[in-house]
Amino acid sequence: MKSLNPKTKPLFVNRLLSIVGSYLVLRGTTQRLGVLSLVVLVSALIACSEQPPPPIETVRAIRTITLTEPASGRMRRFSGVVEAADSSSVSFEVPGNVREVNVDVGERISKGQVLAVLDEQTFQLNVKAAQADVGRAEVELRDALNDLERLQRIAAKDRGAISQRALDQAEARYGGARNNLSYNTSRLNLVKRDLERAVLRAPFDGVISKRYVDPFQQVALGQKLFDLHMEGAMEAAISVPESEIEYIYLGSSRRGSLSSHSGASPQGHRYRGQQGRRWRQCFSGQSHD
Repeated sequence: MKSLNPKTKPLFVNRLLSIVGSYLVLRGTTQRLGVLSLVVLVSALIACSEQPPPPIETVRAIRTITLTEPASGRMRRFSGVVEAADSSSVSFEVPGNVREVNVDVGERISKGQVLAVLDEQTFQLNVKAAQADVGRAEVELRDALNDLERLQRIAAKDRGAISQRALDQAEARYGGARNNLSYNTSRLNLVKRDLERAVLRAPFDGVISKRYVDPFQQVALGQKLFDLHMEGAMEAAISVPESEIEYIYLGSSRRGSLSSHSGASPQGHRYRGQQGRRWRQCFSGQSHD
């Protein structure tokens, strides 16, 4: 059954009631009860034809939970070794006997400062010997050049007076003397450089952290004599216990502080996670004595 338009329902009911009233007047009152029942039935059918209103949807509230990393709030203390972030070991580039050591552990140094000196007597003798070899090579070169020029002048006047073999030998002797002078000159430069390297100078501004040499000690080429570190950035190698290792991964970072003897705790330090069970902590503050 099709539902009636709400606007046409009153007209339809009024017409139906007027028809029923006319019928009651014509048929008499004996049939009023039957007709009344018919009217009630028709009204019920009209009411049933109306569609019920749509149900109202009830929106239930949803409880939201934000997942965050659990924080225990505990302060963790680890033991480790503090060291410089930028450090270097220095040594002589030539072997020799140490004549003097001018610095000790904990001293601040500046770039170019003399740290230690080798016995320079041997190096000075090498320089003098190389200078003598250069002088002898220069004399040989002059003699060879004079012989060559003399033969060339004779050959220019009388081609048959000087053989080609004699000219070739004079030219070869001159070339050898020139090469000998070049070799001895290079050797002289090398021994002069060794004499300069007998003095060990600081490569940068910093602090002496370790000393491995004493005066009158024989040292080899490249033997480590001092450990230097630059003032400023520091690092700490920290051993992490087994109970905390699960919270550490490569590249992770944590903020912490370093307790000093004076009770100060410099802030802003950051830990850098590394593979294994050791961390390195980088400090941005100045180093302390």
